[in-house]
Amino acid sequence: MKEDAEALRTNEPKTQAQLRELYAAYLLSLFQKAHAKGGFNFILTVLRFDGASFGMWDPMVEAREALEDYSELIREAASDPDKGKRLYRLSILVYCHAIEMSAPYEILHNVLRCVEGKTYQMRPFSHLIRQRKGKRGVLWNDAIPPSPASKIAELRKSCHGMGETKLVEIIESFYRQDIRNAFYHSDYCLDLEQRKLNIPAMPFAKTISLEEVDGILTRSLSEKKVVQRAEYLRTATSVSAIVRV
Repeated sequence: MKEDAEALRTNEPKTQAQLRELYAAYLLSLFQKAHAKGGFNFILTVLRFDGASFGMWDPMVEAREALEDYSELIREAASDPDKGKRLYRLSILVYCHAIEMSAPYEILHNVLRCVEGKTYQMRPFSHLIRQRKGKRGVLWNDAIPPSPASKIAELRKSCHGMGETKLVEIIESFYRQDIRNAFYHSDYCLDLEQRKLNIPAMPFAKTISLEEVDGILTRSLSEKKVVQRAEYLRTATSVSAIVRV
C-alpha cells in the first residue's frame, strides 16, 4: 500500500487506463465493503436519494453531459497541433468542472458511513454551509456552499478515523486548489515554449510544469470515471436486490 501511495503522489506519467486499474482495485473493494455492511443505507447511497426537489433536476446528469461535450471539443483541439493552448484551457476547464461536482464527494462520504455501519445522510456537507457577512436570512441566496477543499477535509477526517487513508491519498493526488483558483479567477498564463503554467498573482505566484499539470488532469479524470463505474455497478446490484424483495 505504501508503494501505491507513493505512486499516487509522484508525477510519473501514467495512462488513464493504468490509473483506472490502480484506482478501481481500491475503490471497488471499498464499495463492496459498503455493500456488505450498509444494507438499506447502501441502497440509498448508490441511488443518491435526495428527497423532494423542484422539477427533474439532477446536477450529476448535467455534469456528465457537460463533460461529454467538453471532451468532444478537447478531441478536436488535440487533432490540431496549432491549438495547444486551446487544448490546455479546455482540459483545465474540464478538470475544474469535475472537482467541483458535489455528487462524487457525497457518494464517497456515505460509502464510508456504510462501511462503518452508520446511517445514510441525505445532505452530508450541509453543516459546512456559511452565511454571507451581514446576512441573517436562511435563503440559499444568502449562503455560501461548501468548497471542494472543505468537503475533502471532512472526508480526510473520516478516512483517518477508520483507517481508509488510501481514499484521501487518491483524492489529494489530483486536487490542486492553486490551479482551481487561478483558472476560475483568470490569474494564470500558459507558456507552451517553456512548458509551464504560470500563476503570476502575488503573494501566490508560482510556476507549475505542464508535465505536472498533465499528471493532475489524468489522475482526476481517471478517479471520476472509476467512481462512476463503481456507482453504476453497485446501483445495478442494489436495484436487483430490491426487485427480488
